[in-house]
Amino acid sequence: MLRLLGYSIGHAQVEVAAISDDVPQRSELLAASRSIPYFSDYRELLADRTIDAVVICSRTSAMRS
Repeated sequence: MLRLLGYSIGHAQVEVAAISDDVPQRSELLAASRSIPYFSDYRELLADRTIDAVVICSRTSAMRS
C-alpha cells in the first residue's frame, strides 16, 4: 500500500483517488487517515467514471492468469 502512496509524492498531477482491497484490515485505516474513498469491491471502483487510471499492487501469488 505504501508503494501506491509513493506514486503521488512529488507528482503534482497524481492523486490517489480511491483504494480497493479484498482484505479490508489492510487498507481501510490507511484510506480513512488520508480521506481517500475505500471500496471493498474493486468493480465498484472501476465503475467510477472519475477514475482515470488504476495501479494494481498485489503479490504475484495473488494474480490469476
